[in-house]
Amino acid sequence: MERYTPRRLRPLAITSMMLRGLIWLLEYWPILLVAGLFISPLQPYLRTEYEYYMVGSRKIMLTCDYLGMRGFIKYTKGTNCPVIVILNSQNHSQ
Repeated sequence: MERYTPRRLRPLAITSMMLRGLIWLLEYWPILLVAGLFISPLQPYLRTEYEYYMVGSRKIMLTCDYLGMRGFIKYTKGTNCPVIVILNSQNHSQ
């Protein structure tokens, strides 16, 4: 008597394998998160310094210095400097 071996994958078997793979990845989410922070050009940055001038009672921001995973970035766009911002580090001077 010959042992049974399936010739093709059934749809539920494929779904089951995909769900097992997803669960395996979810066990390692902290490692994946840290790897994503190093790989992605979009990263969170924290404001360290800023320069401004006053127009009446309003501050007009000139430059903002941010510290992130890839070092310091000088950000000059806009009239405000949020405390935490998501920036593309490849588009800004360091």
